[in-house]
Amino acid sequence: MASSYFSHDSNARNDDKIINLRMKYGMEGYGIYFCIIERLREEPSYTAKKDYNAIGFDLHADAEKVRNVVESFGLFAFTDDGECFYSESLNDRMAHMDGKRTKRSEAGKKGAAKRWDSKAMAMPTKPDSNAMAMPPSEDSKAMAMPTETDGNKTKLNKTKENKTKDSLSDGRVHEKSAFNRWQEIWGFPNAVAQQDLANWVDEFGDELVMWVIDYAARRAVKAKAADKYLDRVLTQYREQGIKTVEQAEAEAKDHEQTAKANAPRPQRYGKQARQETTPDWAKPDYQAPDVQTTDDQQEEIQARLAALKQLEGAKNGTA
Repeated sequence: MASSYFSHDSNARNDDKIINLRMKYGMEGYGIYFCIIERLREEPSYTAKKDYNAIGFDLHADAEKVRNVVESFGLFAFTDDGECFYSESLNDRMAHMDGKRTKRSEAGKKGAAKRWDSKAMAMPTKPDSNAMAMPPSEDSKAMAMPTETDGNKTKLNKTKENKTKDSLSDGRVHEKSAFNRWQEIWGFPNAVAQQDLANWVDEFGDELVMWVIDYAARRAVKAKAADKYLDRVLTQYREQGIKTVEQAEAEAKDHEQTAKANAPRPQRYGKQARQETTPDWAKPDYQAPDVQTTDDQQEEIQARLAALKQLEGAKNGTA
């Protein structure tokens, strides 16, 4: 059986009732709670019988713990006869999803009716063709398609097969390029990311969502942060009225230019480069300063000169 989807708040663990559950049973109770929610989602009326033994057997959990999770924390409501239970929060979420699904179904029926009306108006009127002007409702599918060759039938079957493969489990059918691109970049998305992807594609279209995924990949967004990153970007698009890839590309270009203009200039750290200067004595116009000497200094200089002269004479053999 194909799996079914439902939205899940990322901060559900912080709900007061959930906190009381976790205080009593820890993460085991938290897991039992969401397994029960998943079971309710699979039920046609989102309601289940209070058969705690059967539920415990399915979840490999103690039946008494299952009973306490259902009855002791205010997480579930019960039918008037007390034989079944359900989740009000799950019912609210599914009512929203089922309502959107019904609207799409009604829109599709209206579109089909308009196409049939236009075909009937276009057909030429003949005395003997009244029965063929509009095919009976029971045979409408057979009459809707013209006579085909075996090759055309094969193409039609492949098209139907592809649509089946591209159907989300909640009944929505659309191109899954965004889903596949996510899987190529970050691996298979979890249930929360799958639901978010489905909602984003419904609102913004598959092409724009796939572009945002590629943009996130270029910015090296990791898998664990991908869902929050896309939510932040698409929330901004919703506020700015961005609905096409062209608008998104223009916004991204403006954002990058603004960030580049406002980026601080790199600072230079460490010691500054040493500036080499030419000493005064090496300059061509240098003049030695006049030095004033005392009489004692003059006598010492004369004595040293006489001693130097005597030493030079001794070397020359004149001493």
